[in-house]
Amino acid sequence: MNDKHYKKILEAAPFAYAYHKIIVDDNLAPVDYEFIEVNRSFEAHTGLNASKIINKTITHVLPEITKDDFNWIKCYGEIALQGGEKEFEQYSASFKRWYKVHVYSHEKYYFSTIFTDITKEKASTSEIENFFSVNLDLLCIADIEGNFIKVNKEWENILGYSVKELQKRKYLEFIHPDDMSATLQAMKQLSDQKEIINFVNRFKAKDGSYRFIEWRSKPKGILIYAAARDITDRIKAEDALIKSEKKYRLFFEKSPLGILHFNNNGHITECNDNFVKIIGSSRDVLLGKDLTKLPDKRITYAVNKVIKGHAATFEGNYSSVTADKTTPVRVLFSPLINKNKKVEGGIGLVEDRSDQIKKESLEKQVAIAKESAKFKQNFLANMSHEIRTPLTGIIGLIEIIEKTSLNSQLQEYIKILKTSSENLNEIIDQVLDFSKIEAGKVKLKLKPFQLDSLLENAKVLFNTLCDKKDIEFHTIRDKNLPEFIKADDKRITQIINNLVSNAIKFTNKGKIVLKVELDSYLKETDSLVIKVILSDTGIGIPADKHKNLFAPFSQIDKHDTRLYEGTGLGLSICKELAELHGGKINMKSKPNKGSSFWFTFIAQKATSITETKEYKKESSRRGNLNILFAEDKLTNQKVVQLMLNSMGHQVTIAKNGQQAIDLYKPGVFDIILMDIQMPLMDGITATGKLKKKYKDLPPIVGLSANAFEGDREKYMAKGLDEYLTKPVKEEDFIKLLKKLDMI
Repeated sequence: MNDKHYKKILEAAPFAYAYHKIIVDDNLAPVDYEFIEVNRSFEAHTGLNASKIINKTITHVLPEITKDDFNWIKCYGEIALQGGEKEFEQYSASFKRWYKVHVYSHEKYYFSTIFTDITKEKASTSEIENFFSVNLDLLCIADIEGNFIKVNKEWENILGYSVKELQKRKYLEFIHPDDMSATLQAMKQLSDQKEIINFVNRFKAKDGSYRFIEWRSKPKGILIYAAARDITDRIKAEDALIKSEKKYRLFFEKSPLGILHFNNNGHITECNDNFVKIIGSSRDVLLGKDLTKLPDKRITYAVNKVIKGHAATFEGNYSSVTADKTTPVRVLFSPLINKNKKVEGGIGLVEDRSDQIKKESLEKQVAIAKESAKFKQNFLANMSHEIRTPLTGIIGLIEIIEKTSLNSQLQEYIKILKTSSENLNEIIDQVLDFSKIEAGKVKLKLKPFQLDSLLENAKVLFNTLCDKKDIEFHTIRDKNLPEFIKADDKRITQIINNLVSNAIKFTNKGKIVLKVELDSYLKETDSLVIKVILSDTGIGIPADKHKNLFAPFSQIDKHDTRLYEGTGLGLSICKELAELHGGKINMKSKPNKGSSFWFTFIAQKATSITETKEYKKESSRRGNLNILFAEDKLTNQKVVQLMLNSMGHQVTIAKNGQQAIDLYKPGVFDIILMDIQMPLMDGITATGKLKKKYKDLPPIVGLSANAFEGDREKYMAKGLDEYLTKPVKEEDFIKLLKKLDMI
């Protein structure tokens, strides 16, 4: 099959084809592209009339394309300037359609596109807007002596000369020497008052290049009225077609679709490599194959329909006869009709939908996974709330009973209850932390803080526990470290506390050393890599347990009866938090020789601590406070009231938000404790109504069992002055009052 036949195939193909030239600016950046040729299907796929867009730029044909979210010019420019090919699916705002596009460049500055309309697949039903092209004619008035008298602005775009430079000059100055004789002859005809149509000559542009100009000129007396157009690219394209039509074979072979041609008898006369690949056979076997006698009735029906002059399409699985292969395909057949409107065979397009089906399957799996993760988050949030709410009553009551006179046996029972409830609270915290990290919802809150505070806080928190087990607790700080650094001090403290707590748990006697040192300096980001090392003289860890130590739910002792309790999440959380800080964590240990855990984190130098403004509200009195407490759960009402009463405070109970509004009187209460979730009216709504009604209110503190990342900030942004997470203990309330400067 010769190259002209390939061209005919492309012209009649059911897919859209266009050939373009990219236009670049002085910096060789793509700024536009021109239409050189398109096939008939291009019109159907775009709604553009081929006769009105050839030799025109896309920005003239579709000015609004520059406002499209997708940069078509840049995409095509990369291929045209750098070579190669690209296939993608993209929505065009200009056409309001989805297209599957294959772009390919066989020569620098030139590129071709093959695309199909996939709007229906994308469930888009919007209609295509009507586009119209802008007249790009060169208009001028000249005289029979060869002088430009008046030209329009388009001449500047074509030749590069300004209108002022062109007017009053002889147009013969711009004519190519080889075209001078023919131009003078045309001028003679115009002088004789004869109209000139489709006359072509070359004009010299300001950059020294020549542009082919096609003229239509009409004389009237001594004046000549002319309309012309730049056909340089068309001439070059035609010249390229004359010298070589190899690009048609390249289009045929490089198409992302399988393409075949068959004659009026249904015999395959040509096919490309993609068709051979999809079908799973050899070209020798396929060429000459009678499509009307295949066992697949879908194909025979479609081919017979095409031979009668009608298009046909179907979708399904294709099973190769000569190869053990089944491929999901979409097949489109279209008749080839000559100038006499007779069918000369047909062309078929076969799309391998394997990748698309895999993509759709993957997208479905991702959607299911996201929904599952969302369900898990909601479940954990609800369970956390439901467990923490009764814990408030349990822990609060334990603290109250602790203050009463108890015999030694009851004291032991209370101690067990307190330890168990605190362990349960810790388990909930760890599960929530792990869940937040797993969902990617933990965000670091970087702020300046004093490095020594990490060590001092650890001493205050763990010295008592160490003393009970006869363990020496030492802290060491590298003098090369600055006094202040910027990082998330709460998360770093969380890692340190977990490691120290583990060290105390697995050390019966000896010592524990907490050391902070400068690991390295990152010059490119002006950052510090700080290393924290925790060493102990405990029981150590067997070598076979090291590998999975930082994995979720991993524990050293997995027997039914464990000597050491825990969720197995602590070290996993430490690992994730260290990595969030740009660091890492590891350990070394030998049985009966102790262990050494270390982690690193990246921090910035800081000059001082930035003070944050806290809510300050002067109480009518200090010490014994009058408190309005809104809570719907009877147990929590009683327990918190008892706890606050034991601290010397007076408590008024409101069962819901509306009752809190009704009970509030200006100047009576020093602080309001507002549960977030209550029937009739929730705490946030009640807070808003109180603040709208009264200008001067005491601090309103929210209470909630919700403890996910951002809950505190979320509720405070809705009007609360402070926030406490349930279960609330006496020490939590004391810290709150100190923060509010009320004790």
